[in-house]
Amino acid sequence: MAKKSNSFLSLLLKIIIPLALIAGVVWFFLTGLQPKATVAPVTRGVALDAVPGSLTVNPAYSLTLTTEVSGRILSSSLELGRRVEEGELLVEIDPTDLRLQYESFKANYEAFKQRIVLRQDDEIKRKQAEQDLKNSERLYRGGNLSDLDIERARESYQLLLESQKEQQISDDNQLAQMEIQLKEWQRTLEKTTVYAPVSGIITRIFAWPGELVGVRTSLATLYSDELLVEAKVNEENFAGIQIGHPARIRFLAFGDRIFQAHVEKVLPNADPETQQYTVYLELEEGQEYLRSGLTGEVSIIKNRREDTLLVPRRALFGNFIYVVNDGKVEMRQVRSGFLGLNQAEIIEGVKEGDMVISDEIDRFRDGDNVSIANPSEN
Repeated sequence: MAKKSNSFLSLLLKIIIPLALIAGVVWFFLTGLQPKATVAPVTRGVALDAVPGSLTVNPAYSLTLTTEVSGRILSSSLELGRRVEEGELLVEIDPTDLRLQYESFKANYEAFKQRIVLRQDDEIKRKQAEQDLKNSERLYRGGNLSDLDIERARESYQLLLESQKEQQISDDNQLAQMEIQLKEWQRTLEKTTVYAPVSGIITRIFAWPGELVGVRTSLATLYSDELLVEAKVNEENFAGIQIGHPARIRFLAFGDRIFQAHVEKVLPNADPETQQYTVYLELEEGQEYLRSGLTGEVSIIKNRREDTLLVPRRALFGNFIYVVNDGKVEMRQVRSGFLGLNQAEIIEGVKEGDMVISDEIDRFRDGDNVSIANPSEN
């Protein structure tokens, strides 16, 4: 009897254990093959009526430094990434040839001035002609000179005066022109030294010491160290944006970190090609993180509503949302309200505490069986 009992027990174990193993394997595969969904609860909070926009950080202005004279570069303090101050000497161009031309012209100028000073005979001629005319007038009054002769004497004197006056005007004009040219030569010599017109950062260098450059040769590009946070807003979202509106900024380089800002300027005209409007923002914190070329996204807040249902914005696709209920995906149609940078207001379709799929929603379909990827977070 004992042998029969042991045999039955042994047979039973041989049947139960494999069945249990099979059931375990089936359960493992069924649960393991279920997609895992990242979910977030529907919460109550403050909904923001926010306008989305793309973001770029640009220098307030950029300048290309160019030469105004030709010559060989003697020295340069240009260095990529270096900040320069307004008025700082950056490049020196060899002034030798220009200085020789300047000295030659200056010598001609001084010689011309000297010739004018030494031109004393004009005054002597005038006085002699004046005395001759007086003598002729006296002879004419005494009847010793004909009408024709006195007329000739008078005309001769007048022609001398006019000739001397014209010469004086010509000399004065030539002297003035030479003085202007002398100043131009001096200014040209000054242009052999290139100074920073504004403070900024050198971002590109085009010419180096020893290089021969011509007039209007590019030397370097200088970016201002003042940076502008520039947002582009689509035409349909532009209405109602005003100076002072708060904004939330997220730069791609800093992940999910949010920077608080406000609207500083609003340009009234749209870009004719993109039909986007430009809005300038000022950060209220974190200016030290700004770098030229940073990109990101912005949410300009035009309005807010308290104590309303909120879901992650990425959970919303069109007018639908996925809710996970007892391990099954349920697609619900919802009515959304304000849309913020990270959150969306839901007016109808969900209730507080519902679990909605908040990531990779394109992997799921209505009716899917899923497991929760982040149960401890909820």
